[in-house]
Amino acid sequence: MAARGGSRTLSVDGVERPGQRPRKSQQPTQHPPRRPATDAEAKALASSLRIRILRMCLDEPLTNAQIATRLGRDPASVLHHVRTLTATGFLEAMSPQKGPRGARTVPYRATRKSWTLENHGATKPMIEAFLESAAGLADHDLVGVPCGPPGPGSGLIPY
Repeated sequence: MAARGGSRTLSVDGVERPGQRPRKSQQPTQHPPRRPATDAEAKALASSLRIRILRMCLDEPLTNAQIATRLGRDPASVLHHVRTLTATGFLEAMSPQKGPRGARTVPYRATRKSWTLENHGATKPMIEAFLESAAGLADHDLVGVPCGPPGPGSGLIPY
């Protein structure tokens, strides 16, 4: 936040530093204001399966068939959940594509809308979604995080 009429700059911590712009890491990030979830939004987030679908579609758009395969579920059952998430704005449908056999497939992407809600009541479904996802992992895929101070044999590097 540069002051007008000179080269003085106030940093995020309020300290004046002549001729210096705040570093990018010091600039405050703008987050949309949080709002309470509607009944439909809270209901949509009350399912651990729907939370898992949102997590899967966060980094890459996935079709209903891809989601069903990854979950090991029936595509018709998954489509019901995908439509619920789309109707409430948690998923968005991307441009339709041609599938492997020429069928029309629609990829879905998570909108991150759930991050703007408060009091959505999805804490328990979130924990269940995490546990369901972790249950499918082999022991060698799980990495333990040691708790305690860094030291010899702890695998942590002191800073």
